[in-house]
Amino acid sequence: MLKNFLKIGWRQLRKNRFYSTISISGLALSMACCLLMLLYLENEWSYDQHNKDADRIYRLVFENYLGQGKFATTPLPVGPAIKEDLPEVAGMTRIAQGLKTLTRFENNRFFETLTFVDTDLAEVFTLDFLQSDPQTALNEPNSLLISESYAKKYFGDTDPIGKTLEIGTSGALNSTVTGVFEDLPENATVQFNLALPFSTFEKVYGPADLWQQMPGNYTYIRLADQSSLTALNEKLPAFTESHMADQMEDWRQNYQLSVQPLLNIHLHSDYGRESSNGNVKTLYLLAMIAFLVLIIAVINYVNYSTARFSQRAREVSIRKVVGAGRKSLVIQFIGEALLTTTLAGIVAVMLAQGVLPGFNLISGKTFSPADLYQPWFFAAALGTVLLVGLAAGAFPAFFLSGFHPMDAIKGKFREMSMAGFSRKGLVVAQFTASVTLVVATMIVWRQMDFVRSQIRPESSEQVAVFQVNGKLSEQFSTLQQELMQIAGVEAVAGGSNIATFTGDSWPVTRQANGPRVQTENYAIQGDFVSTMGYELIAGRNLDPNLQSDIDGAYILNETAVKSLGFASPQAALEEQLLFGGDELKKGTIVGVIRDFHFASFHEKVEPALLQFAPYDWMRSQFVAVRFQPERVTQLREAVSEIVNSLAPNWHAELHYLDENFMQLHEKDVQQGRIFGAFALLAIFISCLGLIGLVTFAAERRAKEIGIRKVLGASVASIFKLLSSDFLRLVFIAFLIAVPISWYAMNNWLEGFTYRIDISAGVYIWAGIGALGIALFAMSWQSLKAALANPVESLRSE
Repeated sequence: MLKNFLKIGWRQLRKNRFYSTISISGLALSMACCLLMLLYLENEWSYDQHNKDADRIYRLVFENYLGQGKFATTPLPVGPAIKEDLPEVAGMTRIAQGLKTLTRFENNRFFETLTFVDTDLAEVFTLDFLQSDPQTALNEPNSLLISESYAKKYFGDTDPIGKTLEIGTSGALNSTVTGVFEDLPENATVQFNLALPFSTFEKVYGPADLWQQMPGNYTYIRLADQSSLTALNEKLPAFTESHMADQMEDWRQNYQLSVQPLLNIHLHSDYGRESSNGNVKTLYLLAMIAFLVLIIAVINYVNYSTARFSQRAREVSIRKVVGAGRKSLVIQFIGEALLTTTLAGIVAVMLAQGVLPGFNLISGKTFSPADLYQPWFFAAALGTVLLVGLAAGAFPAFFLSGFHPMDAIKGKFREMSMAGFSRKGLVVAQFTASVTLVVATMIVWRQMDFVRSQIRPESSEQVAVFQVNGKLSEQFSTLQQELMQIAGVEAVAGGSNIATFTGDSWPVTRQANGPRVQTENYAIQGDFVSTMGYELIAGRNLDPNLQSDIDGAYILNETAVKSLGFASPQAALEEQLLFGGDELKKGTIVGVIRDFHFASFHEKVEPALLQFAPYDWMRSQFVAVRFQPERVTQLREAVSEIVNSLAPNWHAELHYLDENFMQLHEKDVQQGRIFGAFALLAIFISCLGLIGLVTFAAERRAKEIGIRKVLGASVASIFKLLSSDFLRLVFIAFLIAVPISWYAMNNWLEGFTYRIDISAGVYIWAGIGALGIALFAMSWQSLKAALANPVESLRSE
């Protein structure tokens, strides 16, 4: 019986090649899309699960810090203290990633991000060591762990153990390779390639014992067992009090430590000062999109099957008359659907492999063909084929097997109204999904355009930044003078901190025992405000010619003014502030600038403070150059030449602020590309369905069209006859898609602190686009039928 069903199914595919090709193409494209999306979702949902005992690893976070909200970073002393005080903590490591530093071995020179870690690193995170003992590799200062790919990058095929990397230009950070580990997986929250122990950090920068400084440091712990979590949470308030009560009178309200599961960080974290994470809402949205694309293809198959109902009615009737039961007919039609989806599934797997490089490009992942050969992937492919086959075959099977055979045999059969109604409903569903995807894509890209516009393109597109070492910082005046001689350069300034490179946060207060506000600190040289294009809204700029400004003057942003309790920017002028941790520096507020973004638009603007360097060691680490954009090539060459002349062991790596800001939103841009690709695919598959249905309608009404033409009907009227019903369905789909897409995308935009409002223009353009595309898709077959010679269609009469 099975063999007979397969033969019948194959004959039907061959007999209706045009519709079979459309069905298989649509199903193959949609299943390939779903399989790639499953690969993407599996990667996102499996973040950090490579770690042994991942469910016992937590990150220390602040639920409240100085009344300013939630933060993922912690002061450096917190980690060692919690490891010493609380027995529930079996392992602890800090992950402090500093600025990029020039790193050399012989002729290989690169700017690298250094990561400082504790010796317990391997007790918390799972590292697969290729060489050395993870327990002792970081015991000595100036030891260095290096990833496998970086070992090849610097040392080629030679053994890296015992070799020294020159880091920076002072020699203080030069470190000897004591261990090599396998590259961390892409779906690991903590990423690093060069790891130095905190003993090196303290040797170079001094003791890491400031409880009130918030650098870019993350603290991770591994609990002795899962039951320790309750005891740890109960002890955290007492732990905080023992270390902070003497420094902060209202520590209970302003310094609340907590723990966050490692497995929740990537998709469920909303803490400030953390690297770009995923968003579980976006994943649900992407999963829904992939499902919608699949549903659109299934709808095509169902529509073709029910549209050809009258053609197969006599076949089904004869089978019933000769004894075929309804069960066998249902099995036959579902079998035909499974045969179609199996062929489409084979094509889908090949398509997925073929377009994998392109998918990597739009998704930002690095999947390889080997990822498609995992058992779970083949199980998913088989499950998709079976699910789609059953879904696509069920309705036609029960529909076609349920009518009375004598009506069809006597020629009295007329297509049931339910079939036509169902087809119309399915077309509406198709285009509802397609329009929703188009609207989603347009909103994602409008949000990204909003981000670009808010970066202040009049200045940021003209600001280049490069990192400097201590020697260049000491020679800032000379460096500034030489850079100003470059044609097209308008301003030059230095800073310990630059937007998009944030990570130096210090507390300020209006009085010694008053509430403290954590501010992003910018210790500057030169006219930093004008160079960066920031807008002064009250007071004046810092003046390097005034000793009083050098000794103690501050500029605040609007958020800092509000956080410190001033009624207005003007009210803050000439007021006194105390800056710092244990050693407080007194200064006067001389100006207020409009809030500027220095982190992702997912995060709110935090308080910021500008001042001339308050301490000798707080030097400029960056130089910002404002220039005319058409001079970018000359600028790069001239800056490189000047830097090499002043510091031969250093080189300038230029970054452009607009590009840096967009890198902070890389995941959003990638997801926008995915939305766009899926929207195009959905529209394409929907149009395949329209082409098939219009073709079938033209074939079924060929004689009617012929008679109308003989009686004088115009080409335009025939075109309208065939397309008007379908265009009406597309319009209905648009009306349904409006509230659905508004709800979904408004929910997505809630992830941004600074966002656009969804305008009516998005829907107008999406509606015009959907109607236009549908009209274009139908035009070929409609015009072909309208222009056909009526003699051909009427000849059989």
